[in-house]
Amino acid sequence: MNEDSSTILEHVTENPVELLNEALKLTRSERALLVAELAASLDTSESSPTETDPNWLAEIERRIRRVQEGRAKGSDWESVEERIRERLRVRHA
Repeated sequence: MNEDSSTILEHVTENPVELLNEALKLTRSERALLVAELAASLDTSESSPTETDPNWLAEIERRIRRVQEGRAKGSDWESVEERIRERLRVRHA
């Protein structure tokens, strides 16, 4: 993790839910940087072709730039969760 991203989270917890909640408190650009660092840290020997495909990696970088530049429209968790639940209801109906 580079110096900028190492200062994003002041402490790391063993509880993944708590860590996620802390990460969600970050600004959009801080979250984008965190995502980029996490993606870069993945072991490519265990990655799927989608994760290592140069076109997919370029798309991820493009999306991160859009977030950092404030050009991406985000959604709050409640909206995302409701869309997921609705899709699951339709799928299981």
